[in-house]
Amino acid sequence: MLDQNTDRMWYVIGALVVGAGIILLANKAMPDIFASISKSMDDTVKTSVDEIDKELIANPNIAKNTSYDWQTYSETAANAKRIGEGWLSLEDAGLSAGDKVTFSFDYDFSYLALKPRLNFSNVARETDDEFEIPRYGDRYLTGVGHYSYTTTVPETSKYVQPLMQNLEHSDTYTNSVFNLKKVKIEKGDKETRYQP
Repeated sequence: MLDQNTDRMWYVIGALVVGAGIILLANKAMPDIFASISKSMDDTVKTSVDEIDKELIANPNIAKNTSYDWQTYSETAANAKRIGEGWLSLEDAGLSAGDKVTFSFDYDFSYLALKPRLNFSNVARETDDEFEIPRYGDRYLTGVGHYSYTTTVPETSKYVQPLMQNLEHSDTYTNSVFNLKKVKIEKGDKETRYQP
């Protein structure tokens, strides 16, 4: 019994030595093939890592806790309500000037009428001058639903800020509240059909 196991072990060792010898000879005789296999594997790994980085860098959740849970915002006497923590660097968002960008979210506005708005600027501060370039959705939203729209990042921009604009710049919604979740600013044209 012991002798049979010993014999098998030598067969395995012999097979490994012969296999390694074949690989070494093939590598010496045809180095280009092995180099292309290695390059192909490197490219696959790099592509996978790049895709993961894109997902991580994309900052899909602009406001805290908007991934799954409703985030409530209080509308005060102002014509637009800032969403999230304020200005977001295009670089941090994985965006560049000239990119197509899609702003999407689920909403519960009750009786309010609000229009989504992305403000682009080359400075990260509130301004009322030519620095700030607003890009609006195509409709005022009310009730409950999902909405997204695509726009192009202006060439001079370095920062973006998502907002909700009151109906006709009205200040009438003092102290009312609205809810958002799954707030995303994504690179690319991912606009979906309006879903009330």
